[in-house]
Amino acid sequence: MKNFRKVTALLLALALCFAISACGQQQAKPESGKGADLSNTLVYAGENESTINPVLTNHDELTDIIFSGLMKFDGHGKPVPDLAESYDFNPDTLTYTFKLRQGVKWHDGKEFTAEDVVFTYKTLTEDKTLSSSIRSDYEDIVKIEAPDAHTVVITLGKYDAAMLCYFTVGIIPKHLLEGQEMNTTSFNQHPVGTGRYKFESWDTAGGMITLVRNEDFYGKVPNIERLIYKTVAVESTKATMLQSGEADLAWLNANYAATFAGKEGYKSWNFTTADYRGASMDMSSKFWSQNSDSIGVLNYALDKEAIARSLMVEPKLIIADEPVASLDISIQAQIITLFQDLQKEHGFSLLFIAHDLNVVRYISHRVGVMYRGKLVETAPVQELFANPLHPYTKSLLSAIHVADPIAERQRKILDFDPEIPLGTIQKEHSPGHFLLGTA
Repeated sequence: MKNFRKVTALLLALALCFAISACGQQQAKPESGKGADLSNTLVYAGENESTINPVLTNHDELTDIIFSGLMKFDGHGKPVPDLAESYDFNPDTLTYTFKLRQGVKWHDGKEFTAEDVVFTYKTLTEDKTLSSSIRSDYEDIVKIEAPDAHTVVITLGKYDAAMLCYFTVGIIPKHLLEGQEMNTTSFNQHPVGTGRYKFESWDTAGGMITLVRNEDFYGKVPNIERLIYKTVAVESTKATMLQSGEADLAWLNANYAATFAGKEGYKSWNFTTADYRGASMDMSSKFWSQNSDSIGVLNYALDKEAIARSLMVEPKLIIADEPVASLDISIQAQIITLFQDLQKEHGFSLLFIAHDLNVVRYISHRVGVMYRGKLVETAPVQELFANPLHPYTKSLLSAIHVADPIAERQRKILDFDPEIPLGTIQKEHSPGHFLLGTA
């Protein structure tokens, strides 16, 4: 299922209409080429991106304005015709018939036809190698046909109430992608669509994607000439960019959005959305194909009610006490990823308690080592693993298994003398690196 498709499309419609969210401020625009005129440019603080292809990603901010779908969402979140001029649904045969707009051009000047629609939906329904999180949305489609260049007929195997919403997925060009390996084609970083904005460049080092308006757009040509999409990994950074004037617009979670509510110079649009989280198994892997009957047991491995209750009160801190203990490494990875996604979305701090030092190293920014109920050493994670100071910490780290079999055989576990006095004084040995001692 695709999350947030309605609200994202609606937000961008508002963005293009109202132009800025940090209004009344002198914006500090990033450079976009020598002597570039950025007076009619919108800077958006968005998500990290690796691909801009609507059949591969459910990140809609870029794909919704570079590509067009058979349908689109209007200002009230209702699906209405877009590349389709009109559509008809026959409930007896479960068939949608779309009459397409004529005269629509791809950004490279080629004509858009029904063959592009057929190619897109056959990719989503028939390409078993497609690495896409949205493929399941189209499992009810059993036939796609094009009686002529401007008509598409799509038949379902069973009724799907959400199908019109799924028809908002961007159509991709057959003439550029037929015969390509969809997961790895360079098109994913150099997209060509039919939408309001054209892809211009992607500065991966600077985290900046530049779009220019499509002067040949079949609908209303946007007033804003250029969009700069900044790829941002951390939610707090988006808020900082708005505050500093580095960005004009950002999608923020409720916690960070609240800091701008009623603030002079800012305009907020609030959306109530439904969301879900889950751990999914790769059923094509050897392990899960042989152990599929064990999946139900995993429901007991994660206290979902506790997570839901904790998030409902919009916490600043969540304490996770041994959340991945005794779990298979693949399940550990899924649960850790879940925590990271929730932390990114909701902006809380996470106190992660674990004995598995590899997990601690992966998920933590700062680590504290406890012995006999006392915090004997605390430091940034890289500093602690590279330069442990307390004998107990050294002993713990020496016990970590290593992947290299030669190094593993040569590894020596350091003994720890439990009679060493722990002390009562925390002393800072280097910036942020504290050690419990006697003096």
